Parts: sequence; C-alpha cells; structure tokens
Amino acid sequence: MGIGEYPPEFNPKIHGPYNPGRYYGKADVPLGEVKVGQLGSWLSRRSFSPQAMFNGVCRAQWRWAQKYLLVKKGSFAPFAQFVVCLSTFYYFLQYRAHTNHRHTKYHCGMQVQCVAGRSRPSDKTVSGVLKKCLKMLSPQNEVKIVTSSRTDAEVHALCSSVHVDLLHRCRLKA
Repeated sequence: MGIGEYPPEFNPKIHGPYNPGRYYGKADVPLGEVKVGQLGSWLSRRSFSPQAMFNGVCRAQWRWAQKYLLVKKGSFAPFAQFVVCLSTFYYFLQYRAHTNHRHTKYHCGMQVQCVAGRSRPSDKTVSGVLKKCLKMLSPQNEVKIVTSSRTDAEVHALCSSVHVDLLHRCRLKA
C-alpha cells in the first residue's frame, strides 16, 4: 500500500465508503479477550514491520479524530487532552530543571543552603547573615525569617521584603 492507495483488503462493494480508522484485514480476537495461554500465538499473528506500525498509528489517530473532533456537537475533551499531552511533554522537556531543587532544604518558605552535607545553614547566604545579625540583638525568642519570594543562583532580588518577629524585655528606668 503506497501513499494515496487503498489497502489491498478493502473492497468498496463489501465495505462501502472507505474509513481510514478501520482495519480491513482479517478479523482477529481483540486483545481484551485473549487468554494468557493464547498470547504468544496472538502476538505471532501481528505484523511489526515499520509500514504496519505506521498504519496502526494512523488508524488510531483517525479513530480519535472521528470520536472527538469530527462530530456534530463537539465537547471540551479534545482541548483538555491536548493540554494534558502538552504539559506532560514540557514536564519531561524540563525534567533536569526540576531535579536541581532536590539538593536544597526549605524551611518556613525560605530556601536554606546547607554546607557540605551539614544540616546547619551556612553564614554565607543572605538568610544566614540576616539571622546572625538579628541574633546580635539578643531576642527572647528564636529568630524566624519569613520572606516574600526566593531567588535562584546568580539572580539578585532588589527590594525583597522580609518579616521577623522579635521579643524583647522593656527596660524602663524608674
């Protein structure tokens, strides 16, 4: 079967108008009805040539189009399927970028960089320097920093806001 030709099994007198989503070869048992003992013989009756694989993909595409696109009253389903496929494709396209965040720890909304496998935050980060300076005020509570955003490597956050609650004793002279 070449490009633009009907399959050799197709007979317009028997089958009627040609449907590209239909297989015109000899009917076989569907995969859902095959027993485990018959699976080997069922697979041996299949053709795994590139042309047969291409024809199978084309038939599947035509069946999908006839079910979802080429209908009188369409629905949202083909658009939702397209969005899901596209988002899955872009997830795997950007997979390496997602795996880079496995090596950082997040605490209270702030990313804390740890030094050489230690669980203590480094003093060389912005949060580490800020905590060190705030501890010099000797508050009564533990210093917890809450930020409005985070930055990645080599990205500078100008005008980033930080919230800190510090408790102090009031020292009034009488």
